[in-house]
Amino acid sequence: VLEGDCTTDLVIFKITPQLLPLLKSSLTDDDTSLREIAISSMEILFDKLPGVLGEEAIHQLYPDLIKCLDDSAESVRYAACDTLKTFLKCAPAKHYEGTAISYIVEYLFINLDDPDHSFKEKVYGVLVVALDIDSNEVIKGAESSLLSHCSRYYCERLLKRATEKKMLQKVIY
Repeated sequence: VLEGDCTTDLVIFKITPQLLPLLKSSLTDDDTSLREIAISSMEILFDKLPGVLGEEAIHQLYPDLIKCLDDSAESVRYAACDTLKTFLKCAPAKHYEGTAISYIVEYLFINLDDPDHSFKEKVYGVLVVALDIDSNEVIKGAESSLLSHCSRYYCERLLKRATEKKMLQKVIY
């Protein structure tokens, strides 16, 4: 229903306050398929609601979304990355300021050192989106992770991307 053209964005906007608590509670269910459906449904909701989620919703949701990165099921971990990318776009940047973005970035960097190369790519993609919210927090995480990660590759890529972004902003402004 959420993925197809069965409903309008306005309807999704109206049902999201009732739907998100149900989906959030399903993130900790014992059934892997239910956790995967819940996290994937959240991705679709966030994608259809760019920039409109409230600050309270952000603060209620981010800890549970981050926990999904450590799920026992690979499918949930991968889906969590896709969901976090849309989550980081579903509210104004100021709603993530402080603890929320710090916590998100910190746990993304922990997962960036995962032995699964494909998962690292997914986590890297989320960190690229996080650059738009707080590039300084991502830079700080990349610099500190350079010393502890098995591979410096993704940290160096993020630092390069952050530098390019800052240079581009100087040119524009």
